Formats: sequence, C-alpha cells, structure tokens
Amino acid sequence: MDKIQQNSNNNRILSPDRRLSERVYYVSCPSDSTVLVGMNVIVSSNLVRWFDTVKERIMELEKIVDDSPGGFSFKRQDGGIYTFVPMTMEIYEDKVRKHLISPPETVGSLADLFDMFEKTREQAW
Repeated sequence: MDKIQQNSNNNRILSPDRRLSERVYYVSCPSDSTVLVGMNVIVSSNLVRWFDTVKERIMELEKIVDDSPGGFSFKRQDGGIYTFVPMTMEIYEDKVRKHLISPPETVGSLADLFDMFEKTREQAW
C-alpha cells in the first residue's frame, strides 16, 4: 500500500508513483469538457497522468480530494477538480457514448468496451 504523505502546503500526496487499479475510468471535471475516458492512470507525488483514447494527459496535482475503491478525485492548482470513476456499461451509455464520433451500435460486454477504447488508443499512437 502506498503511503500518503503531506506536502509543504499540508495537502495529501501519494508516494511513490502508483497506477490506479481499474482498466478504464470515466473522467469528469465541471470546468473541463475535454475529458471523458482515462486509461493507465498513474498518480505520483505532484502529477496525475493518463491516456484518453487519443493522447496522454499530464496534470499537476494540488490536492487529493478522494482516493477510495469507488473512485479517485484530485484538485489542480487552477482549481479544477477531476474525478475518475470506474467505467461501467451504464456510465458508458448515459455519459460517454453520445460524445463519441462513431460509437458502435452495440457493445456486447464491459470487456468488449474496454477493448474498443484500448484499440482506439493504440491506433492513435
């Protein structure tokens, strides 16, 4: 288990780098409409890094807001709060599918959905 430490601003930080456990996350931020999906999420002492389906994102971490089995949230220095929730079929249908350029007509299973996201990411690189 990673140790939670305090930085100079007395905010919780994780050390050393750790990968969040879920394969795919739904990512949301009230002030950033460009986030949607996160894969290979890595949290370090002052950064959060993940791949969406087309690029790598790296953001400075000011404060961890939530770090629980149900998700992970952090606050950026500009005040934006990003939340990572494990992707489910319900979340995909309700919040993600409508934002995709060419979503498949049907997705058979959660594993198929994850494979689809990972294939898109691999083709972008």
